Amino acid sequence: MSDPMASPIGRAPAPDAGGEPQRGTPVLLPEGWVGKVTEKIVSTVDGVRAKTTTPVEKVGRAVIWGLMIATAGTALLVALTIGVLRLLYEATARIPGISGREGRSVWIIDVLIGVVLILFGLLLIRRGTKPHHED
Repeated sequence: MSDPMASPIGRAPAPDAGGEPQRGTPVLLPEGWVGKVTEKIVSTVDGVRAKTTTPVEKVGRAVIWGLMIATAGTALLVALTIGVLRLLYEATARIPGISGREGRSVWIIDVLIGVVLILFGLLLIRRGTKPHHED
């Protein structure tokens, strides 16, 4: 029968006088170490991903959705403006005294819209240049 201490399998190698394992003898690892190391690597990668990639993905999605909504909103605003102007042009063309003159109805609406926009701009300028009173 062979000596059980002679085989490195099943036992850690005997240290030499300095407390270090002898060179050339394999060091045995505990049971299930592969699963523990794999789990540690996976949990570390998941933690890094949760702190870096996930917030970047959320910001990217927000930017894309914002651009899509802004583009759709702009297109809707343009279409709505064109529709309202066409409606006003047609309604003004039916006013008695103007209906026989094609170009007149367009100019009347353009002047009214211009006046409204100028008044709105003046209101914004007035509110923007008001001195702020600090108490």
